Amino acid sequence: MENISILLFWLAVIAYAVGFGFYASHFISRKQITGTLATIATFCGGLIQAGSLFLRFLASKEFLGASAYESLVIVAWLVIVGYLAIEYFSKIKTLGMFVTPFACIFSIKAWSYYHPPGPRIEILQGSFIDAHFMSMFVASAAFTIAAGAAFLYLLQEWHFKSKKSNPILGRLPSLHVLDDIEHKSVVVGVLFLTTTLITGAIRAYQVWGTFFDAIVISTFLSWVIYAFYLMARITAGWVGRRSAILALVGFLFIMSIRFVIVPYMSFLHGFKG
Repeated sequence: MENISILLFWLAVIAYAVGFGFYASHFISRKQITGTLATIATFCGGLIQAGSLFLRFLASKEFLGASAYESLVIVAWLVIVGYLAIEYFSKIKTLGMFVTPFACIFSIKAWSYYHPPGPRIEILQGSFIDAHFMSMFVASAAFTIAAGAAFLYLLQEWHFKSKKSNPILGRLPSLHVLDDIEHKSVVVGVLFLTTTLITGAIRAYQVWGTFFDAIVISTFLSWVIYAFYLMARITAGWVGRRSAILALVGFLFIMSIRFVIVPYMSFLHGFKG
């Protein structure tokens, strides 16, 4: 069963790569067929990856997410699910050029942590920790999508300010649409990051009797960045360029937690992969 799960894993990665190719082709050529093929390839990739995760769940007989491999694959899958929902309602395919490469990167990086499914260690068992994991995955996916919209916003703004007509960059979505996608994605991310922070802090205190661990502290700091993002938009009118920069800073901080702090700087979290 696990061999089939692995096969589906790589088929999903290939489907995401094909989807990226079609999204890029659609952006350049504006042919409807390439846009349709991009969506189909990405949707199939998400469906295949869901199958891979389901088979791993059947093999492990436990909620997934406790290992580095599972966590990154789930985040990649949620990025795709979130993006496809945005594409369905907004009819905008340009963002697909950003999210599909990240789904590939997360998945390929996950493979470097791969190990066969097995029982969790004791401190990672229970429905409470499951809620912690799931909220963390959804938040990470939402912030990835927000970063994509923020990057495209800054690119489009640069194009407008350059005062040089570029037929390719001129095809990017409007600044208003990109800002709206970015803002709504951050709102979703903050809601789930708040749950992540609360459940993680409570669990840390239960297990170690302290909140002072690099992961807990860095997660709180990332929450502060995004909370400031929302507060600045409401109270100081920080929309557009400044909020896009904040969304990218927050995303880079979230990525540093996963790829630097978790494996190298957390002393209480003894489970690295």
